[in-house]
Amino acid sequence: MDLSVNERDGSSMAFAMTSSQRGWSRWPRPGTLLTCSYDGTTKFWSISTGRCWRSLKQEGPVMSVAVSSDGRYLLTAAYDGVAALWCVARGEAIRTLKGQEGGLYTAVFSPNGQSVLTASAHGAACMWRWRIGKVQWLLKGHEDNYMRSATFSPDGETIVTTSSDCSLRIWQLDSSDESRAPVLLRTLEGHYGWVNTAVFSPSGDQILSAAADKTARLWSASTGACLLTFTGHWAYVRSAVFSPQQTMVLTASADWTAKLWNSQTATCIQTFTGHSQWVNMASFVNGLAKIVTCSRDNSARLWDTKTGACLRVYDEHSDFVMWAMVPATLATKDYKDQRRKIKAGQRRWIAKAASIDWQKDGSVWARRCGSQSNYQLYQ
Repeated sequence: MDLSVNERDGSSMAFAMTSSQRGWSRWPRPGTLLTCSYDGTTKFWSISTGRCWRSLKQEGPVMSVAVSSDGRYLLTAAYDGVAALWCVARGEAIRTLKGQEGGLYTAVFSPNGQSVLTASAHGAACMWRWRIGKVQWLLKGHEDNYMRSATFSPDGETIVTTSSDCSLRIWQLDSSDESRAPVLLRTLEGHYGWVNTAVFSPSGDQILSAAADKTARLWSASTGACLLTFTGHWAYVRSAVFSPQQTMVLTASADWTAKLWNSQTATCIQTFTGHSQWVNMASFVNGLAKIVTCSRDNSARLWDTKTGACLRVYDEHSDFVMWAMVPATLATKDYKDQRRKIKAGQRRWIAKAASIDWQKDGSVWARRCGSQSNYQLYQ
């Protein structure tokens, strides 16, 4: 069991791999589905085969998971108030962040990868310099109400927060002084239930929210005006996301369904039925052809967006599945090409014996171990 220490307050949390660390050198793998659950695990699945090939375990229910843009680090948010940073190449928790009361709902990386933003049930957003475990600022922007989510705009200059006070708030970050808390730009009102999530569009000019009033709403990020309302679910809307091209919207609901919408007209195009409990989240898989959902029925599912057919079920969690995603980093041809180049460089070093301890070829380092022809390889 690995012990990761929070250097900010000296507290410690225990984490463990539930399987051997062998094979982590092959991470990241294209076509990997990530899920996290109330059972305290984050699981790695092959989308194509449905096989769970790795599992990370921590103490509290895991509410969200995110991957750094380079695919090297994993970030989990747990309802025991701990955000954990994992080095996925080693399968180890390398840092824990806990500096506020209340369970965490979400944790995300900043666009530049240098900071982490968390949102808590205590009603606060917290920005961390995660590599050193230092708090940059603490924002109690919704008084004592639950802060359900907090996330960055694509350019990293603003954030949007959501709350049980039925509002969204947009905040301007101070690029000249990162220790200064953000300034409120505008408050978006119109929902009449808890606002569960909000995300910026890929272009950054719009915001999409999901709320307990059974609707999702599209907003102008610059004016705060409500542009469209997506109605059709008969229970809480748990999440809403844009397609990569911003032409579609995908919602997940407590009515046990997910829905696909035209983002320009708010017309429902497809409804995905098959879960036997609340659908907590839905997200696109590398374009528009497929989506993944996760549910309180302890499963995640892969769907065909055109037919609405369920293609595969991932059901090894023992409690609610709160988050499911295929990181864009792991779904592109460019990433596969990059991995081929790395492996080719590794093969060249295996074939090359030398009399020095360390050598480098591009991004691959080789260290001699024992005999001159035996090398360990590092990227």
